[in-house]
Amino acid sequence: MIEIQKEIEQIISKAQKHIGHIVRLNELILFSTMTGDAWILDTDDNLSICLVKAGDKQKYKIMKQIINLVSIGTINI
Repeated sequence: MIEIQKEIEQIISKAQKHIGHIVRLNELILFSTMTGDAWILDTDDNLSICLVKAGDKQKYKIMKQIINLVSIGTINI
């Protein structure tokens, strides 16, 4: 099982360093951009949350804390 908060903190860190990165955890996609943004997308529910905007951490609340791992992938861009 994967703790979502840990993955979120890692993608936030990458966004604040202006590193483009993508992580897929089942129905969730977390990504950061070279412009300092980070988002989490829920493809099952068609929802998104902005985690970081132009390097500034945004306020957010995550309802699911742990998910069963079916597939995980990362792509550095």
